[in-house]
Amino acid sequence: MAEENLVAQALDKIDKWLKATGMTESRLGLLACANARAVERVRSKSASIETLEAVLNYIEKHPARGNGK
Repeated sequence: MAEENLVAQALDKIDKWLKATGMTESRLGLLACANARAVERVRSKSASIETLEAVLNYIEKHPARGNGK
């Protein structure tokens, strides 16, 4: 159950970043790990840990402007 909570927290972070940047999730997936369906797979819980880490690492390295970070 703790894993589901971590995935929910990661998805919340992804969603906030997407909203702040105006980027589509398919574009984020392409930029983060060359897979347009990466975020979709994270949502369906079929993504690998490596995919989730790649998406979160991309977000960390490219903070949304104007979000206070």
